[in-house]
Amino acid sequence: MNQTNFSSLTKWSLLPLLGASVMFGGCATVNSQALSENEYLLTTYYDEPPRTLQSRALTSKAESLCPVGVSVRSRHATKAAEFGKDDVSCVSGNCRYRLTWRVVCTDVVPQESSWFGDT
Repeated sequence: MNQTNFSSLTKWSLLPLLGASVMFGGCATVNSQALSENEYLLTTYYDEPPRTLQSRALTSKAESLCPVGVSVRSRHATKAAEFGKDDVSCVSGNCRYRLTWRVVCTDVVPQESSWFGDT
């Protein structure tokens, strides 16, 4: 009986935490600057060592600015000091870097994608 009450209590107390983590998880602030009518500079910040120049947040923003299609012209990661090498070196909190994309709105034929890669 006590186990049932505890599991019910645990379920209901963890539900708001789960909702908050889904709602705020992966949220990144993306700044956009119009360079011309169809060209934008997109910028976001990360507090981790750079692993790739890909960003779901920048991709989403680019797709919202360019519904006809997006061509990414350049990707840059910049920082005033040395980049963090691994997660352990970033514990002190000095791994913040800026990821910048220059994108152009253009008609792009969507590529077929698959969960299993190229087949």
